[in-house]
Amino acid sequence: MPGRIYRSSETVVFVEVVVRATTYTRACPPPESPTPRNTAESEPAGVVGPSCAPSESDPGWVAVEANWLRMTVPITRDPDDGRLVVDPHLVSDHSS
Repeated sequence: MPGRIYRSSETVVFVEVVVRATTYTRACPPPESPTPRNTAESEPAGVVGPSCAPSESDPGWVAVEANWLRMTVPITRDPDDGRLVVDPHLVSDHSS
């Protein structure tokens, strides 16, 4: 659910959101080494790479604790097609 919104320009807004963050610990014994990915595989557009967070069903990890955190997310529009984009490189000049 979005909270406060701060518009820093005509094309950039910062939206406060509440997210659930879960911390994990390795299960014993450690899991087998993952199968290496083929580096020649192409990633779909917008995909950065594999996540460092485990899947909820991964037996090699156990959820320890979950907390609700407030985050301020910078959002802008893609100049080419107008899509909304979360851009972590944007920095607010607004002091709270």
